[in-house]
Order: sequence, then C-alpha cells, then structure tokens
Amino acid sequence: MLTLLVISFDEIPSNFTEILAAVKRIPGFAASFAVLMMFWLQHRLWSRWYGLENSRTILYSLALIFVMLVYVYPLRMIFEGLFSGILFRIAMQNSKSLGLNQVEQQRSRNHVHTWAIAAGFGALSILLALTLPNDWVQVAGHMYFILIPAMQVPRYLDRRRKKSLAP
Repeated sequence: MLTLLVISFDEIPSNFTEILAAVKRIPGFAASFAVLMMFWLQHRLWSRWYGLENSRTILYSLALIFVMLVYVYPLRMIFEGLFSGILFRIAMQNSKSLGLNQVEQQRSRNHVHTWAIAAGFGALSILLALTLPNDWVQVAGHMYFILIPAMQVPRYLDRRRKKSLAP
C-alpha cells in the first residue's frame, strides 16, 4: 500500500484504472529512486572514507537525509549535490587532521567538482523550467539524462592529467 501511495503521489488507487495509471508512473519513480540512491551512496562513501563525527558533520548528514525524504523530483536534486559538495569540502579543510595524502586530497577535489557539476545541472534545470515556454518546459527534466556522463568529467580529466605526468 505504501509503495502505491508513493508512486501515485496523492492517494491510494481504489480501482483498476487508477492502479494502472499509478503503474505507468513506475519508470519515473525508478529514475528518481536511482538518483536518490546515487546521492545516498556517495554520502555513505564519504562517511566511510573520512569518518568525521562531530556536531557539524552530523547536522549536515541529517540535513541530507531530510532533503532526500522530502524532495523526490529530480529537479530538487540540486540540494543533495550541494550537501555532497559541502561534505567533501569539509574533508578537504580537515585534510591535515585526517592525515590525507595527495591521492586522497585529489580524490576529494574530484568529488567536489563532480557534485558542483550536479548542482550546476540542477540550477540550469530550474532556470530552464522557469524561463522556457510551456511547450518546451520538459527540456528542464531532460537535462538529467546528461547528468551522469557529465559527472564523469572530473575523473576523466584526472586520469588524463595523471597520464601526462607519467614518465
């Protein structure tokens, strides 16, 4: 029942036609879920890498969980990207106390850049949604199809940089 409520977004379907309409929304729900899981797994990775446990990072983690529970639509994913960028910046600011080596610092920089790209796509999507004519507003949502390849750019550039430095 809860799954049907989440998929249908307003109330539990009461007949076959409403259930069928709710089922047709599953691909959109799955895509939103995938984006949410992508952000959550990155946060989990960050938590395991740095192990920071202080009131500030706990507050950021709780804020991330709150945002994930409240905002389902990909348009609102900008906030998770923002939080991930903040968390990796916190780790970089604490690199000495964490004892991060150059590889770990570069990895953190790559993640800051990756999530800055995600936040940029979210901001661009919002801008498009607010400024495009009604017939074209769906383009704002289509921006997210480009997001995953775009988020690979910092890693790609880092590999190229490493190859150019190799003897």
